[in-house]
Amino acid sequence: MNLQQQIGPMLLSAYRDQNVAQLKEWFNRFPEAINILTKAVGEAPLKAALRDNMWLSATFLLNQPNIPKKTIQIESAIDNPHQVCPMLIQAQVQNLDSKKLELLRFLHDRVRL
Repeated sequence: MNLQQQIGPMLLSAYRDQNVAQLKEWFNRFPEAINILTKAVGEAPLKAALRDNMWLSATFLLNQPNIPKKTIQIESAIDNPHQVCPMLIQAQVQNLDSKKLELLRFLHDRVRL
């Protein structure tokens, strides 16, 4: 049994459940985790996470330095109608505290409603 068959389903489960702790563990243990996850998802996982509003998985992947074609995947999310998507991308890519606080305030206001 190859590595894809062994950890692919567990990695995919962590991704879909947006379990960032498990994703971090898999990515730390296996340098090829992004390739395994891509095969398991069937497409670029960052692109899919942004499209499907999977904000925790998307944030985790945005912070990973070894994501291939990250810019292209981010650009594909420009048409996402959800207000959180561009704010999340901007906060993570620019890594500015002010943008992160803006996103947190936005989310906090939505939760309070």
